[in-house]
Amino acid sequence: MPTPKEVFDNPEKYWEFLTAVSDADFEGQYFERKDTSDHDEVKETVSAFANRSGGLLVLGISPKGEVRGIDHLADDKRNRLTNINALLTGQSASGREGTIKDASGALKKIYLIYVPESRDDICETIGSSPKGWRRDSGQNILMNDAQREQMKRDKRIVNFEQAYCCAYNPADVDRDVLDEFRRAYLTNASYAKTDEELLYQAGALGKDASGYYFTKAGLLFFASNPQRVLPWAYLRLLKFEATSENWSRRGLPSNQKPFAGSITKQIRDVRTFFKESGFFKQYPIRERGSGRIVEEPELPVTAVGEAIVNAVAHRDYAINLPIECEAYKDAFVVHNPGRILQREHDVPSEFTLENTILDQYPRNPKLIEWLKIMPDEHGAVFVLGLREGTR
Repeated sequence: MPTPKEVFDNPEKYWEFLTAVSDADFEGQYFERKDTSDHDEVKETVSAFANRSGGLLVLGISPKGEVRGIDHLADDKRNRLTNINALLTGQSASGREGTIKDASGALKKIYLIYVPESRDDICETIGSSPKGWRRDSGQNILMNDAQREQMKRDKRIVNFEQAYCCAYNPADVDRDVLDEFRRAYLTNASYAKTDEELLYQAGALGKDASGYYFTKAGLLFFASNPQRVLPWAYLRLLKFEATSENWSRRGLPSNQKPFAGSITKQIRDVRTFFKESGFFKQYPIRERGSGRIVEEPELPVTAVGEAIVNAVAHRDYAINLPIECEAYKDAFVVHNPGRILQREHDVPSEFTLENTILDQYPRNPKLIEWLKIMPDEHGAVFVLGLREGTR
């Protein structure tokens, strides 16, 4: 399939693609065509493309591939449709006329609007109550306020981690976490720092006319009870006596337990719980080499722990939901609030790491930075570098 830019630059070359009889062979995440003169549909589609991964809108071709052109439109109507800057902010769409043949061989003009992704802005309507759309599998979805705010965080328009959270109180700090962080962070420091100086330098505290305050990331990482301000920032473990494919009929959990505190405490506590509680069944197996009978858990604890660390590090902490870890008879499922995969561009619905490069684009870079230097209960850092643990 060609790219939107290739079709925009040379529509005559892609006549068969533009006039495909079925919408299924043309429209999708990156392409849409309309024979309408409705400027509302134009602004919805342009906004949706700009807010996701870009795309191409073609005016003058029906959903069945019939070339109807725009020649019949009066100048004022055509100008209203094609003057995107008068309809939307936060976009850099380009438009051009093209000439292709209809079914009878007659030449007709169409209008193509190429829409690059708006990486540092939200594309929305002009006015006091702006509206914006996002593209989802060929559909333009009107975003509510929460979705618009989430998109701003995803695009780094607002920095959630460094935003003001609450006034700083030394009594709120988890001393064990701060002392451990101090040893790791100041390994090569030539002079001592007060707690406030250390936290401010690391980016966990900000400062205004009233004094120090916790940033959102700072409270999550260094406070003993960040749930006082962000009550949804915890981890919930559930166990169901059903298989994962029957999740809709799973009934009530047979076991559940919340894990709160700083994010590193949550990780440590859930790992300890797995080791000491018998949450996972143990099976006797014969050890290779020695021939001894040893017990092995039904799921590898290291892999389960890594999935939880990933969720804690990459979840969207502005969404008012906890991380939910569900144990079924045949699977362990981690539900992570936020967009599933953070990347500058959408990925195919199916891909492998051999043919798709996962560029570094963390949702919570400050938390990732601290987790890369903070030692866990075994002395290893919580998070390794990009792709070091992915496979």
